[in-house]
Amino acid sequence: MTTESDADGVLVLRPWRAEDAPLLRAAIDESLDSIKRWMSWGREEPSTLALLRARLQSYADDFDAGRRWRYAVCVGEAERLAGGASLHPRVGPEALEVSYWVRRGCRRRGIAAAAAAALARHAFTSHGVGHVDICVDVGNEASAALALSLGFEPRGRLAREYPDGSPRPVLVYRLGSLEALRAPSSWRVEIKHGEPAPDV
Repeated sequence: MTTESDADGVLVLRPWRAEDAPLLRAAIDESLDSIKRWMSWGREEPSTLALLRARLQSYADDFDAGRRWRYAVCVGEAERLAGGASLHPRVGPEALEVSYWVRRGCRRRGIAAAAAAALARHAFTSHGVGHVDICVDVGNEASAALALSLGFEPRGRLAREYPDGSPRPVLVYRLGSLEALRAPSSWRVEIKHGEPAPDV
C-alpha cells in the first residue's frame, strides 16, 4: 500500500507488459471479491500466473496494433501498481470507452478518477473522438458516482455479456466534449507510450 507522501502526487499510466504478471497477481488477490463482481474478466479469477502472462501479452499486442489501449496504473516514479485503466473502441465509430479498476489498498484516494479523467482527455486530444463513454455494471454505485463527478451524463442501459455468455447489463455515461470534463486535481498523471492509433 502506498501513501501520498511516497507517491509524490504522480500517477503513471503505461502499457502492460507480460513481466507484470506477478504484480497483477498480487493486486487481484488483494481485491478478488470486487474484481470477480465488477470486472468482465473477473470470472476467470483466480487464474494461474501463466494465464496472466498470456493475457498481458495479448494486451501488449493489442496496444501495439492500435486495437485497444490497456494501461497499468502506477503510483509514483517507482511505479507501484495501483490498478488498471483502458480505452476500448467498442462503443461505436469515433468514440472510445474508458474503463478502470483500483486494488483494495489504493482505493478512496482519487486514483480511479484521476486515471479515468486522464484517459478521457487523451481520447479527445490524441485519438480525436467525438465522445467518450463509461459503462458501469448495474449496481456499481461507486463507479457510477465517479462517472457523474467527472461530468459524464447518463445515457441509458446497454446489454452486454460476460465472456461465458451470461448477461451483463450496464449503464452508459457519456462525455460529449473535452470542455465538459471535470478533472480532479489531486494527482499529476503521466501517460507513457500512449500514441494514437491511425484510425479510431
